[in-house]
Amino acid sequence: MPRLIRVFFPCVLGGALTILSIGCKSDSLVPIEGQVTVDGIPVAEGTSVLLAPLGDHKPAHGKTGADGVFRVYTHVPGDGVMPGEYRVVLVNSTNAIPLPDHEITREDDPTYLAYLKKVEDFKNRPPTKGTLPILYSAPHTTPLRWKIPGDGVFRKFELESGAPAK
Repeated sequence: MPRLIRVFFPCVLGGALTILSIGCKSDSLVPIEGQVTVDGIPVAEGTSVLLAPLGDHKPAHGKTGADGVFRVYTHVPGDGVMPGEYRVVLVNSTNAIPLPDHEITREDDPTYLAYLKKVEDFKNRPPTKGTLPILYSAPHTTPLRWKIPGDGVFRKFELESGAPAK
């Protein structure tokens, strides 16, 4: 009996692990990165990048560095995205707008309301050289798409402040 267990158990365990690994491949995450430029220059550091799924997979997000390069992740930084097709949403960084200089404890705090107004004004201002048009800032308006891994694991978005994507 012990010999049977020593021979049979590894075979069953090996088979189970094989089946599990095959089942997990469809949910494996693909590490991707890209770069966003506007009018030939990198977007501001902290520009938000969101991949909104066009299918049955999870959204992913990231932020650009000073060079416009971003890495997008699903759960934790560095984990990647699920294979599939996505809408690419890009939102200008609001890092240049100073945060309130004290802790906000009420929603009607005048400093907080002033900050929110500056952010809203920033989002709605007409495009200027080097800033992303508002067209790219929502899943229902962005013309940008990325099929992963079909379109590659690196993508450069070369945009113009006054025009749709090339």
